[in-house]
Amino acid sequence: MSRTPLLQVEALTVTYALPSQQLFRPGRRFAAVDGASLVIERGESLGLVGETGCGKSSLSRAIYGLVPISSGTVRFDGADLTAAAGARRRERVREVLEAVGLGADDAGRYAHELSGGQRQRIAIARSVVIRPALIIADEPVSALDVSLRAQILNLIAALRSALGLALLFVSHDLSVVSYLCDRVAVMYLGRIVETGPAAGVLAAPVHPYTQELIASSPVPDPARPVRSLALDGEPPNPAAPPAGCRYHPRFRHATERCRVEGSGAPRLRGRPPRGVPPRRADRRSA
Repeated sequence: MSRTPLLQVEALTVTYALPSQQLFRPGRRFAAVDGASLVIERGESLGLVGETGCGKSSLSRAIYGLVPISSGTVRFDGADLTAAAGARRRERVREVLEAVGLGADDAGRYAHELSGGQRQRIAIARSVVIRPALIIADEPVSALDVSLRAQILNLIAALRSALGLALLFVSHDLSVVSYLCDRVAVMYLGRIVETGPAAGVLAAPVHPYTQELIASSPVPDPARPVRSLALDGEPPNPAAPPAGCRYHPRFRHATERCRVEGSGAPRLRGRPPRGVPPRRADRRSA
């Protein structure tokens, strides 16, 4: 078996132009993704989490090739990503529809003729019809009720097992990530600040931002009060990120070192991405 990672993202940056009507100079750009790196092995699932606007969707869309990459590399099975092939013949369509719990007749139905759960199953069928090795799922269950969410998550898990799929699962729901993913990467203001085995990161987070995300995540216990995200202020302007560690303006215990040096590479748990040696800086406080 090849030792090359299935997906390898290195120092990826995605920039967008700021609208001219805003109070910025015309033509100015900001980095929605700023030097992010991650690795997904064959058959592995990775959860990508973080607040709205942290860059999760921009990173996943860049991997797909849906937005331009300003710098960095994306390698799939050791080679640059290319456009996937089109859908197969009717027999293949029938097989895939049945695999996601639908029938061949559903192939000819319009979107308005399908329920929310059926539309999501169609979306999953479209993603696996070309027999991919990797699926990128961006908040695939956020608009569904609880019972349908469970069905779709179980379907994704079953397809992963049956087809040997790797998965990049983008979500803000840590309970879903814990259920579905082997590893987790935490993103803040365009950068990945902590990554490692999902069980380890969620049980004993190292970065203070990860700690706050977990502390604010709702739990199915009516006796436990819901805690809002205990962060100071709003996320900094991505067009003018703070010096040093980008999290320090919102971290109540930030030191001068945080304001000057930053947090270095993301905090890595277990094995680091290939080609990235372990560093002492990976474990220090923000």
